[in-house]
Amino acid sequence: MKVRAELNYLRLSPRKVRAVAELLRGRRVVDARAQLLFLLRRSAEPIRKLLESAVANAKHTFGLEESNLMVSEITVDAGATLKRFRPRSRGLTHPLGRRTSHVTLVLTERAAAEERRPVVTTAAVASVPADREQHRESEREGKKGLREAAKVRPAPRRRMTEFGRRVFRRKAM
Repeated sequence: MKVRAELNYLRLSPRKVRAVAELLRGRRVVDARAQLLFLLRRSAEPIRKLLESAVANAKHTFGLEESNLMVSEITVDAGATLKRFRPRSRGLTHPLGRRTSHVTLVLTERAAAEERRPVVTTAAVASVPADREQHRESEREGKKGLREAAKVRPAPRRRMTEFGRRVFRRKAM
């Protein structure tokens, strides 16, 4: 079940709001709320209120539990730009754009499979050597192979180019 909440015409630049939104994508609601509470960004408070609104929608409209919710999508789009002007010298003005943002938050219910941790398979356990002696032998063979690879001929020395010969001459000119 997807629960959607929108915040339109937020009087903050989309670039600044996206910096906070990126931290929330894919997190559980509890973690996202904790992240927003301690974040020292101006956009954290409006996004926290939007998150609370989405959680309330999920609880009251769809009867979902808060502990099972996660932030699946959060998008920040540019809203209308308010045109303003800054006075400059000699009676001139320079235009300013006060940017606004449209934030869309989508919550989904976490599946039970996502909550389970991966289990170590028996094949992975079987691949580990049973006794220490086998393990030591395999290590020795690996080191022996590395030594042989290191004994391979060194790279041939490159001859000095014409420029190098001109710069590094024996006799002074």
